[in-house]
Amino acid sequence: MPDPPLGPLKAGPLLGEQGDHDAFIWAYTPSEVPLTLTVFGSNGTIVNSQTLTPRSQNAHCVIFHVGGLEMFGTYEYKLASALGETPRFKLRRPPPPHGTRVRILFGSCIRKPEDTFNILRKMADEGADLMMFVGDNTYFDLHDDDVVHDADNERLMMGAHIRWRKAPGMREFCGNVSTLAIWDDHDYGRDNSGGDSPTKLEALRCFKRMWAQRHYGLQDEQGIFSTVRCGPVQIFLLDVRFKRLNGKIISDEQMNWLKHQLMATDAPVKLIVSGSQILPELASRDFWECWQHNAPKQFEDLLTFIAEHPINGVILATGDVHLGHLMFSRGARRQDGRRGGDVWELTSSPLTGETEPGAVMHGENRFYDPYMIQEVVEPNYGVIDVNLEREDKEVVLELKSVDGSLVRAEVDLETLRVRPPRPPKVRAFGTGSGHSKAFFFRGNKFVEYDIAARKVISRPILIDSRWPGLNSEFSAGIEFPPGRTFFFRHNGCKVWGMSVAADGKATYISDFWNWPFLYQTGIDAALLWTDGMAYFFKGKNYIKYDLATKRVVGNFPQPIAKWWHDVWPEGIDSAFLGPNGKVFFFRGDEYIQYDIHDDRADGPPKLIANHWPGLTF
Repeated sequence: MPDPPLGPLKAGPLLGEQGDHDAFIWAYTPSEVPLTLTVFGSNGTIVNSQTLTPRSQNAHCVIFHVGGLEMFGTYEYKLASALGETPRFKLRRPPPPHGTRVRILFGSCIRKPEDTFNILRKMADEGADLMMFVGDNTYFDLHDDDVVHDADNERLMMGAHIRWRKAPGMREFCGNVSTLAIWDDHDYGRDNSGGDSPTKLEALRCFKRMWAQRHYGLQDEQGIFSTVRCGPVQIFLLDVRFKRLNGKIISDEQMNWLKHQLMATDAPVKLIVSGSQILPELASRDFWECWQHNAPKQFEDLLTFIAEHPINGVILATGDVHLGHLMFSRGARRQDGRRGGDVWELTSSPLTGETEPGAVMHGENRFYDPYMIQEVVEPNYGVIDVNLEREDKEVVLELKSVDGSLVRAEVDLETLRVRPPRPPKVRAFGTGSGHSKAFFFRGNKFVEYDIAARKVISRPILIDSRWPGLNSEFSAGIEFPPGRTFFFRHNGCKVWGMSVAADGKATYISDFWNWPFLYQTGIDAALLWTDGMAYFFKGKNYIKYDLATKRVVGNFPQPIAKWWHDVWPEGIDSAFLGPNGKVFFFRGDEYIQYDIHDDRADGPPKLIANHWPGLTF
């Protein structure tokens, strides 16, 4: 059952965008009886009162703009007319622009508004500062007697919007939590519609009536895009529909606006919100829209711009696909050889309704996507929790259902910054009986090396001749058991067996390796030990892993600096066991020889070129 009428209201209220000293509030009543908003301070005194008359030309929707609010605290408000009055709702002020904490919820795709109550009630318990509806917030395609037709005029569009706004639990949630929105195709026009939609202007008028936001587009560039500051986060609400055409998801004007705004803000976290997914390659399956598929030049341009300028602290929030996804990408490579900060994308979809039957990661027609980390195949909502005082995990990304957390990633804000310059990565791993040999890789070739004799024992050989299809930019390799080799790159690994012609198919790290979550985005180095254990290094930490049971051993991850004495505390390129109880660690143009018995390095780092002859191919 939909939310019943409340006093003078047939839908709403909805607490919309808030600024430092103001707020916007939406309400709907199907009559032209004057409606009064009253705002109360913490001591119960009236701090603002204003009256608006709903008009038929605005479909009886009203939006109050309340000024004169203090930056901190919680107000209350109610609405009244000759037809009755509502109880009081909370108007909790947003985090200040230079605050250190904010909790943001978001979601997309409400195919069945009648099913919203449970998930909205769960979301209401989050104590969030802000909710973002990121597209397909209602569906313009109408179902009458099993016949589907589109809401192709303004009256039908408004009817679809109002039905959604009456969904059970919507009033209690949106009336008390600040709410922002963008649209996607189903609350804009027909399926996959863009800038050529014949009803785009009608859809724009409807959107502006239904949401309580300060800006929609620019004076000379129509659309619904805008930017909003909420505590330590600058939010960029994109319009991926109004000018979507001919290989462009947003117009050149909107792209220029986005770049300018990204550079102008001093917010530690920049949250780019798009109705269409941005990172994944899964759109190559044709029926999913995505920046990388539908607008590859804009996709590359945006990520390159973020890396080059540099724009630090970027997070992506998206919807649309009726699956929940967590995705990860290393930053784009800059002209100076460095990389931009890591980029995380969290997709929440659907809030209600059926999920996509063709799951990407583990569905019947599974698809390897190099950006995909985890997938959720049930209704879900997203959480972006920022706390700058939470060292090394300032940003937490989650997908949740009514039953609890489904996906959780703790992100170190420092990893979202441009990386300092580093020499080229050393790619190597041990091989041979008695830990006597190693493979060293450079470009598209490799050599076999005798560790004890310190000499190359093979000519440079094309990687593809031994491991067909191996990308030469893999991050780590490990041979286990002998004759079976795993190579790791980003979120995936490839395995080759004894037969060169077989295997080598990319799969997700999470399919085989039961590693902590952040290790599923990729590793720096792998070290095979003598007792069936292996050590995997990433950044400042490492894990100990039992290869037989496929489980992390003990309380890991642990800091490298704590247990590997006098080894680099982070950023190890490669490591392997050698003969005579030695371990060799490599980074850039240096190596460290580590004594297992003494449990410490034999000395400071040394130049590879001076002690490993022949590694100049």
